[in-house]
Amino acid sequence: REKKFIITITILSAISSCIFSFITKPIWKGSFEIVTNQKEGNLKSNSLLESLNIGGLRLGDEAKNETQKLILKSELVLLPVFEFVKKEYIKKGKDVSEMELKEWIKKELEIDYEKGTSVLLIQHKNSDKELIIKTLDLISKKYKEYSKRDIMQNLENTIFYLEKQREILRERSLKSMKKYNKFAIENNLG
Repeated sequence: REKKFIITITILSAISSCIFSFITKPIWKGSFEIVTNQKEGNLKSNSLLESLNIGGLRLGDEAKNETQKLILKSELVLLPVFEFVKKEYIKKGKDVSEMELKEWIKKELEIDYEKGTSVLLIQHKNSDKELIIKTLDLISKKYKEYSKRDIMQNLENTIFYLEKQREILRERSLKSMKKYNKFAIENNLG
């Protein structure tokens, strides 16, 4: 009964879908993964530090996964990347006067853990494939720089702590030796 009506709607929908698909720019998505909690064979895990247990104080305990996620989302890592992306947008003639870091992160980046793992997945969405690749490379580079700095700081703190402990134990040893020598002389044990 209403064949003409259904055919008309179907044809109009098909035509509008085709026009819409040609007009809109495709959105591309790139990603990379970071393993944040590896126990063996990696300097990041501070396996040497984790094995130390001096005086009941455990050194180098692993950071929570959420901490790594927040570090990656922080201005320390993403601000240089954001500045790079703004420069790229300016080169292409886009207005970036009202562009803000937090909005850019919400709009173009997804940073979250793979379900049930310690693998951090970083995804970037954009209509420019080259910008996605450059942005992800820069994020990776900045996170590595931060991680190296963090590892070096942890190692320096550990070395400082262990040197202080060595001094304290040396003093205790000397005091103990003096007491022993005094006791040995007083009791004719030497």
